[in-house]
Amino acid sequence: MGSFHAFGNGNQNQFDSLLCACLPCADDANAVGVVGQTCNPNDRICGPEPRHAPANKICFSGVGDYTFTTGNKTVKAVFRVDIEDRSEGNSQSSSPPPDRYRMRLWLLDPSCGRNPDPNSAEAMALRIAASADPTKIASLATTEELKVSIQPDIDDGGDMTQGNHQIHPATGAQCAASILAPAARIDIATEIAGLTPGGVLTFGKTAQGYQGVQAPAFVYRTTITNGGTVTLTNLSVAETTGMSVADTSGLYFAPDATLPVGGWATRYRTNTWGLDTVNTVIVAGGSGQDGALVVAASTAMALVAPAPRLSIQNAGGSFILGWPADTAPGFVLETTTNLTLPATWSVISNATNPFVIPNTPVNRARFYRLRMP
Repeated sequence: MGSFHAFGNGNQNQFDSLLCACLPCADDANAVGVVGQTCNPNDRICGPEPRHAPANKICFSGVGDYTFTTGNKTVKAVFRVDIEDRSEGNSQSSSPPPDRYRMRLWLLDPSCGRNPDPNSAEAMALRIAASADPTKIASLATTEELKVSIQPDIDDGGDMTQGNHQIHPATGAQCAASILAPAARIDIATEIAGLTPGGVLTFGKTAQGYQGVQAPAFVYRTTITNGGTVTLTNLSVAETTGMSVADTSGLYFAPDATLPVGGWATRYRTNTWGLDTVNTVIVAGGSGQDGALVVAASTAMALVAPAPRLSIQNAGGSFILGWPADTAPGFVLETTTNLTLPATWSVISNATNPFVIPNTPVNRARFYRLRMP
């Protein structure tokens, strides 16, 4: 699959995340695991024994160098590596189960349709998706699940047939003293509201819409703020919807714009959706003092439900219309006598639920519908 290198100087081969996890052993139905704790202590097969270790799985991600064949590695790639230490060797003479590994690569190369800059908005979206975030990992179905599903260009892994993965405790080595630079920080808040007939917008992390003749409309509000103590430069913004990534930097910032301390930018936009849709906005910037990269992301979700259904009953010669009691406010009951297009529908302003149809038509059909204007 080519050649890959993920270790080097901190500027070009960057580690975005590192996470150790406690996992149950796949071959032991009684094994238990909790992210952040040592699992199966004193177990030589399903635990981190015989040598004491903080966990039996490690995940790390970042940017490395890749080549399609051999020779110098000139192509940048976002990577995510998962390694699970399940035994003390992977040969015929060692005890099962074998160790496991998985490596995923997203190649930053024009031949793959991607920007080669590892700090571009598109690459930052991939790096956020691949990162092993300790605050999110426990809520995922497995430790290998990504927060945003973007298909990798290379996905290699499985049981090891030779060699031995080993996860050891930390050493006692100490980092040298460093001089603290002014802190760079960038914040983002994305919210969503359903577009109501009256124009009243209630923003939150989720919003409900109803599918009718037309797909429901939603309004997004995204605010980017410099919450640090230095000016930010090299600003970029990417938005992910489903499995697509779009560079929307120009919709927030002019080329070569900077964001001063306490500065902010807000954008409103409207979209219509026919299905539940998750939208994530990722913003990146560099410290105006030393170029240190800062990244933030925020997610909002549009929820789309079918329009409520009308029911009709005959009660003693009268017809009664009804609809679900939990129907959202804003729906109106409309009526017409002719469905030939273009049909003319009239709003019944005094409609209640249930609604007794007055003056039941005898010689002419009448039609009713619920609609969110």
